[in-house]
Amino acid sequence: MFLPLAFLLLAAPADQAANQPTIASMLERVGQYVRRFEEEFAIVISDEDYEQKDVVNDDRGVMRARGHRTMRSETLFAWLDEQQSWLTARSVLVVDGAPVRDSRERLDAALADDSPDARARLRRLRDEGARFNIGRIYRNFNDPTFVLLLLDPRFQPRFAFTLLGKDKTNGVDAWKIAFAERARPTVIQTPTSQLPSNGMIWVSRADGSVVRTTLALRDEASNTTAEIVVDYRVDARLGLSLPARMRETYEQSSLVNIAPSGTPKRLAPRRERIECVATYSNYRRFETSGRLVSPQ
Repeated sequence: MFLPLAFLLLAAPADQAANQPTIASMLERVGQYVRRFEEEFAIVISDEDYEQKDVVNDDRGVMRARGHRTMRSETLFAWLDEQQSWLTARSVLVVDGAPVRDSRERLDAALADDSPDARARLRRLRDEGARFNIGRIYRNFNDPTFVLLLLDPRFQPRFAFTLLGKDKTNGVDAWKIAFAERARPTVIQTPTSQLPSNGMIWVSRADGSVVRTTLALRDEASNTTAEIVVDYRVDARLGLSLPARMRETYEQSSLVNIAPSGTPKRLAPRRERIECVATYSNYRRFETSGRLVSPQ
């Protein structure tokens, strides 16, 4: 009477394996999805609500809040065919409840520009938006669609992928895949460091769309780590699975001088953690004529 039970216990993994796709077929499917996404999401603007918290340890090692900021922006997502990369730029409209002068006009002017300097103008706008970030950890690569670039067939050979099995996230049955960058130079770099990208993606088992991404980075030179988690939701207006929420955590450890001015140096460990949450809404397409497409 124990044989049927033993048979079922042994057969279950084989059945699961039979229903599990190969990593090669999954990457081909995801690559096709990303290519379609690049075409359909080529020039899109969304509203972004962004909250940042800066936490540092005091002299006794207790983590305490040092700063807090809220921002409201118009965020541009542009796919650059000639460079095969995303350009994400924030036009920060409001900071801690106070309007930012001329910010909307700068984005409109950059989008209407059809000169050879147009891309550089958008990059300057991206870097200008970073100046409102709080904390001592500089960052301007917090792009919710960045991991999709790594899944493009052109970039896939740079990474090792591992299929981790089934999972359910955001209410969607998905396949969970880990990735680790193995090629050099790395996609993300600083002036002094190579930053290999590692993380995971969740891919819908029904249609191959991306449901969630995580990205983890570590800069050994500055003893800094970053983790970015993006949740996707289907946008009814555009009919695409788009970033709905992005959570970021940055941590940096260092030694700082806590001695009063004019006294011998006294170093103490300093740990800083920056926590950010961005939410996206009101996605709308942008026409090359310089006019936002009215919602249907």
